[in-house]
Amino acid sequence: MTEPTARQLQVLRVYIECGSLAAAGDALELAPMTVRNYLTICRQALDVGTTLQAFVVAVQRGLIDPNDLTIKAA
Repeated sequence: MTEPTARQLQVLRVYIECGSLAAAGDALELAPMTVRNYLTICRQALDVGTTLQAFVVAVQRGLIDPNDLTIKAA
């Protein structure tokens, strides 16, 4: 199991905060498909099947601090 890059973790965190590929892409100035690709590679690095699992594993490993999240209301 490898570690995701800082950029992959940033994209994961922003995606969790924003709740959609489009919103995360807007926040990061990336195309939604680029966000999706970052998330796919991040999931592979963490050896999980879903983005939610990637987030949970990243939090468990101390790679993302959930207290730093700013969840945007829908």
